Amino acid sequence: MKLTRAIAKSVTDALKRAGVEAGQTLIVGVSGGADSMALLYALQATGRDFHVVHVEHGLRGEDSLEDAHFVERVCNLLGCPYHLVAVDATAEAAQRGKGVQEAARHLRYAAFSEFAERHGAAVLTAHHGDDQLETRLLHIMRGGSLSGLGGMALRSDERGFPLVRPLLETPRTELIAALTEAGHSWREDASNTDPHYLRSRIRHELLPLLRDLQPGFEGPLGRLGERAGEAAKAIEVQFAPLLQHLKATGTIPVDAFKASPAPRMLADAIAREFQLGAQHVQALLALTSDLNSAPNTTGSAFETADHRISRTGGHINIHARAGGNHGSLGSNDIATKAATIELKGTHPLLTWTDTKHNPGRAIDPDMRTAQLDSDTLKWPLTLRPWKAGDRLQPIGMEGSQKVSDLLNQRKRSPSQRTKTLVLESNGQIAWVPGERIAAPFALSPNTLRITTFTMLGDQNDTADRTRDVSFERI
Repeated sequence: MKLTRAIAKSVTDALKRAGVEAGQTLIVGVSGGADSMALLYALQATGRDFHVVHVEHGLRGEDSLEDAHFVERVCNLLGCPYHLVAVDATAEAAQRGKGVQEAARHLRYAAFSEFAERHGAAVLTAHHGDDQLETRLLHIMRGGSLSGLGGMALRSDERGFPLVRPLLETPRTELIAALTEAGHSWREDASNTDPHYLRSRIRHELLPLLRDLQPGFEGPLGRLGERAGEAAKAIEVQFAPLLQHLKATGTIPVDAFKASPAPRMLADAIAREFQLGAQHVQALLALTSDLNSAPNTTGSAFETADHRISRTGGHINIHARAGGNHGSLGSNDIATKAATIELKGTHPLLTWTDTKHNPGRAIDPDMRTAQLDSDTLKWPLTLRPWKAGDRLQPIGMEGSQKVSDLLNQRKRSPSQRTKTLVLESNGQIAWVPGERIAAPFALSPNTLRITTFTMLGDQNDTADRTRDVSFERI
């Protein structure tokens, strides 16, 4: 029991450093594996009250159910409250278009969040020193950011509740030794040794090799990670005003990158704020290139699972895709107001570019995009929500049609109708984004130049779409 008491002391110290009050309720995620069982017994030795939450992901059949029964039996012996949460990670993965492991993690933390809110609790997980090493190595291999190299924090509040990892400085060997010394058992999850998962190969192949090549490498790598984490925090403080502006408006000046002594760090900070991947950082930086510096050009744009990122003139625009996990952006507020669209200006929800007409080029079928005859447009234009009485002349139809009738024909729901905008030229509707182009503004054999408009954000995600051609998905 000596080792268990030593780990219990380190847990107590970690909770103090994390700012967890002595009387605060604790929720402990326990899977039944060695790491979480060691945390469970260590907490028992501290004398603190806590609740155990076991999430059964429905992934491993009878083995998964037996894990749940095992944790329940131990909790009954220790006299601590036990809560079982059963989820379907496979169905969640299919619905979200994510990997099963990522879906399982999402459901697990959703369960922790519910219990934390219900009890006003801090959530404890059993991430340990080896997990921290694996995380840093993963970020190095994937070309991650400074914050990624910094690894996991002792305490994180990013999920809306205090998430504390009190074993981050404890090697897994010490946890196993403490369990063995006390005669405690645990469950082994076969997926932890599955070579299909990169983290598993790092754990079982790369870490042993590194320890053989450079015994004690964990210390220097840990110190490097701590410095990287501190540097990332300092950089985020410096960029905080720009990030706040970007979250509120969905746009950031290209000059902000050019004026920064560390433009890649700014891109990293944006990626972290909007949960973009490492592969998106380079694409974001490419949009700041002088190749796209003309006053009213749209450079190459791209989209992620949750956002669309593009350049219009001197601004980078980042807007949410419908249903994405994108947090707060200013696009919904912007969509409720009329806006004047200047020929040389920008708008967070709309990009546009003027090009010479090429009769051989196919029309873009994306319903968010409209290719209009430039000579028919009278600038400035107006982008506004539609209103009762609005009319346009659809292509192929004699006379005009009410926008309300058009939306009824397309069977748009009330929420979809609320999001519908119109683009006006000299008081005449030229385009109902996501729905129809007006005939007087359409391309014709006499067209010399084309103005191509593309809507961003989530206002038009309900529209019918043939395919996305304006944005490259990365």
